[in-house]
This record gives sequence, C-alpha cells and structure tokens, in this order.
Amino acid sequence: LFLKFNSANEAKTAIRKKGYSDAFVVAFMNGKRISLTEARKLIEQNAPGTTSEDALASTITNAKTENGTSTNGGGNNTSKPTVANATTVPAKPAVVLPAFASDWSDAAGEFYTVQIGDYSKPVALKDMYGLSDIMAERLNSGLVRYTTGRFTSLKEAEAQKAKARGAGIKDAFITAYSNGKKVAPASINPSASASTTTRWQVEIGTYAGEVPSNVIEALLAFEQKWGIVQLQNNGAVTYVTGVLKSNAEAQQAVNDFKGLGINSASVKSLY
Repeated sequence: LFLKFNSANEAKTAIRKKGYSDAFVVAFMNGKRISLTEARKLIEQNAPGTTSEDALASTITNAKTENGTSTNGGGNNTSKPTVANATTVPAKPAVVLPAFASDWSDAAGEFYTVQIGDYSKPVALKDMYGLSDIMAERLNSGLVRYTTGRFTSLKEAEAQKAKARGAGIKDAFITAYSNGKKVAPASINPSASASTTTRWQVEIGTYAGEVPSNVIEALLAFEQKWGIVQLQNNGAVTYVTGVLKSNAEAQQAVNDFKGLGINSASVKSLY
C-alpha cells in the first residue's frame, strides 16, 4: 500500500521492468476501491481523509512470482504507513491445488526437492516447464509454491535442478521438506527417515513421430483431471499423467484413457 500515487506508480514501473507487464495501480478510499479519476477529484477537493498528495494506492499484478518474492505492491518498502479509517482486507478463500500436483502437507518423511516458483493465480501443467512429480504448498500469503521431485540424496536433487534450469527456470534451487514443512536442506537426513509412501503415475504412450488424433483428443479431454506431462526420450515423446496418490486412482485414470481407445495406458509406481 502507498499513500502517494507517485510512489505507487514508480513501483508499478519497477515491477513492469521485471517482466510483469500487467501490473497496474488501483486506489482505495476508506477501504473501498475507487477509480483513479475519483481519487484525483477527491484530492483536488481536499475531501476528508485525503491531502493534496495522499491517495491510498496499491500496485497489483496477476503475474507469477519466483522464489518467495512477492510483487503485490511495496517492492522493498518495509515501512507500514498509518492510514486513517483503514479497513481490514477480507481473508482470501482457501486455495485449491490443481489435480496434477501433490500436496506437501500430506508428505511424511524428509526429502530434497527443487523449487520451481511461487504463483499468485491458477496454473496448468503446461506451465510447469515439462517437469514431472510436481508438489505444491499453500502459503499464508495466498500464493502457491510449486516444486519438482522428492529425493533422498543431494546428488539426485542436483540433477533435477540442472534439468529445471535447462528447461528455462534459471533460478531453480534445491530446498527441503520435513513432514510437509519447508526446512533448510542442511537440517534433514532423508536417508534415515525416507517415507515408504508409494506414488503412482499413468504412462499413456510414447510417440516418435506424429501423435495420433485420438491420443491428442484424449490428452485434451483429461488434461485438467489427471494432468499431462511430456517427457523427451531420445527424439520421442512419452506422455504421462501427473503424480497420483493411490493405485486405485491410477487405475481410474487408465480406465478413462482406455475408454477413449488409448489401450497403451498403464500404471507405473514411482516410489
């Protein structure tokens, strides 16, 4: 939040330079959003609660934020101005995780993983840079943090980090979770507490050339329900679902694909 339009506008410009081209400024009066035109008129009229410079403004972006850096106004401004008649912002509704991502809060044991980024709005599996075994964590800020892979050795995590960076996530880094909570990688000992929980995935098929039209139709039909990941394999492409929590769930996915004529669909256990 900013008390001066110029400050909010400068923050908007800085955010846009970082690649968030849809950032914009909004104005509030006594907790109610108003247009910038109304805000300027109130300032010109010296309406109660305003001054010649004060316009309670906020810079907003719907863009993705990476590695815990929020773009919701303020930049590096850590001061909290006192605002007369300020109201409390209503709590946001609970974030629903997409079907392709497993919830870190359900994960027992200690693991290394590779962070993809924090997102402020819903994403599809195609936004995960072709990576598989996607895990997610709901943050108190309302963002969702996505990671890829669960590993019991740093060597495996380093390999996944290199894969993520090669896919385009230049600032991908290794982090760790202990019983669903993010912790410092140096604080865990995965080999001594690895979870025995098995996760599942459905392999739909591998294609070296053009993908058959009925397969494309099936992939599009079930993208939202099961999530679809493309894995490159020596010039061919293997299509698999997102990670599933049970063999029964995986069997249901197989039945869905076979129901559309994709008889090559089969269940694979991951760990």
